[in-house]
Amino acid sequence: PPKNVLFLNFNYTDLIPKLIKEIKINAWKLDDWANSKMEYIYIHGELSKERNPIIFGYGDENDEIQSKIEKQGGDFLNNIKTINYLKTPNYKKVLSFLDSDNYQVFIMGHSCGLSDKTLLKTIFEHPNCISIRPFYYIDKKGNNNYNDIVRNIYRTFTDKALMRDKVVNEKYCRELKI
Repeated sequence: PPKNVLFLNFNYTDLIPKLIKEIKINAWKLDDWANSKMEYIYIHGELSKERNPIIFGYGDENDEIQSKIEKQGGDFLNNIKTINYLKTPNYKKVLSFLDSDNYQVFIMGHSCGLSDKTLLKTIFEHPNCISIRPFYYIDKKGNNNYNDIVRNIYRTFTDKALMRDKVVNEKYCRELKI
């Protein structure tokens, strides 16, 4: 089991504390994870928390749109995630975790779309990232969204061979059920 577990929450709900509770009682059958030190970071802020304000905006620093926004300056830069991450220590905490030891990424309920591309690229391409395991949803017709998530992960990587090495094969992933 991992010594440390970091849940990086990209939305504003209280799902993570509930998930941790489920893990602690081993409802997820994650071996001895209950003994791991678990913490969570609301990277995009929390509802009604002044110390952790909500962050909306765009997060693909290498996109042509970003370049146009930068040239406009002023109020156009208000919703650039990189700038707004500086309002709290959360981003630095994430970087510290990434640098601390090898880690696996479990993706639960995140599309891995371009609005978070820069942060996801930092997490996925970091040398300590050993694997990326998407949990998928199954729709009413029995189709899952594993391939959709993987296509979005593909778009975040510069090194496509590295992406192929890190993303876990669908056979070893499972449906997200909470």
